Amino acid sequence: MSAPILHYGTFDVANYGDLLFPLILERRLGDLGPLIHVSPVGGAPPIAGGVTSRSPEQIEGPVAGVIVGGGHLIHPSPSPLADYRDPPARALMAYPSLWLGAAERALEAGAPLVWNAPGLPSAFAPRAAAVLDWASGFVDYLAVRDARSATLMRQAGCDREALVVPDSGFEVASLYSAAELERAHAEAFRTRGVERRGPTLAFHANARYLRDEIPLAAARIERIAEQAGAMPVLLALGACHGDDALVRALGARLRQPALVVDRPASLCELVACIAHAEVYLGSSLHGAITALAFGVKAALVAREAGDGGKFSGLLSQHGLEAWLLRDWEAAEQRFAALRAEPPTAWRGVAPAVAPALERHWTRVRSALTSPPNRPDLRATARERLENRVRSDLAAFGVHAALLAYQAEMTLDQMQQLARQREQTAALKASYRDAARALRTRIARLEAGSAGEDVEAGDPD
Repeated sequence: MSAPILHYGTFDVANYGDLLFPLILERRLGDLGPLIHVSPVGGAPPIAGGVTSRSPEQIEGPVAGVIVGGGHLIHPSPSPLADYRDPPARALMAYPSLWLGAAERALEAGAPLVWNAPGLPSAFAPRAAAVLDWASGFVDYLAVRDARSATLMRQAGCDREALVVPDSGFEVASLYSAAELERAHAEAFRTRGVERRGPTLAFHANARYLRDEIPLAAARIERIAEQAGAMPVLLALGACHGDDALVRALGARLRQPALVVDRPASLCELVACIAHAEVYLGSSLHGAITALAFGVKAALVAREAGDGGKFSGLLSQHGLEAWLLRDWEAAEQRFAALRAEPPTAWRGVAPAVAPALERHWTRVRSALTSPPNRPDLRATARERLENRVRSDLAAFGVHAALLAYQAEMTLDQMQQLARQREQTAALKASYRDAARALRTRIARLEAGSAGEDVEAGDPD
């Protein structure tokens, strides 16, 4: 068997968008030879229809090429995901292993290195920026998915200029036939015992961007659906972020028929629910990308810092900046305007990005089938990295071990805070339920008292 191409990303967690990249890559590059998908933990597909992945430690032998991304991968921060918490070192290195580890593996193997348009969430601190400059310096084809990511690389001092190309997730529409999507959509309703009534709206919520209490957010979703005369479909696109529990809680508050997809049967099912919707409203970047791929109107519900982020990065590429909505109150207020807009802007996105993606894949293929194109940098890369490490160790001296300990302590505190947030949310929910029960009881008592007064004072 020929040497494999390694593909790095977070394919081992239940996060919809990340699970699309391997499928698209296999469709585009499967003829080049074996593809091995590499993730921090690895394992079976988190959602049916995804791919099996391996951890970096499980990869041995020759390598024909290395691909990074896509996804929101290029950062040095510890991972807050439960899947990556144990042992603590894994949480610290989960994301760096996907770009720094990938670069080291390509260098070690003498293999081409490609960035498949990943994104940078935030600016790099100086020491981490120096490592990013090293890891990107000998990439044979360097592409990121939005202008902000390219700017952050320049601000980090990276010598290489990254090309900005569309997210490869736009090719989701090529993964399934119309018949497969129709069947998956029908099965989503049938297997959950829900009768489909008329058109649907696809909703996704993420706790990070949910400013309202759950009853109020659910009421907003109801009113939005009522405006459209449509049935709400609630999708857990990021179960690794707690979206599954959130859609169950929202669904339980709805007073109208709804489809709650808290445990997706497959990736195809999630794609189908978005592709068959009249509108997508949610906080998932790839939920919106999927909608755009199928010509479905989409608005993103999320707050970003002043310098922007991945949501505005996507929408600004396609003239849809107006449809980044700060919260669900804004979504409710703007929904009538969204429905009234001609669909042309949304339907034009997929045809517009197709030529750019063709050029992107041509460059990816060319890089992977050619010898590495920066032999001068590669020849000195290992020495430069070791010098960088020695310099950092010298700067911290005997405190280096203490810093590692402090990093682990910080990670432990992050995990404790996450557990406390979960406990607080559960406590708030129980208080809300108790308060609602008390209000109901008081209302019944008041109604009973009023009835008794009428009977006593009515001579007829």
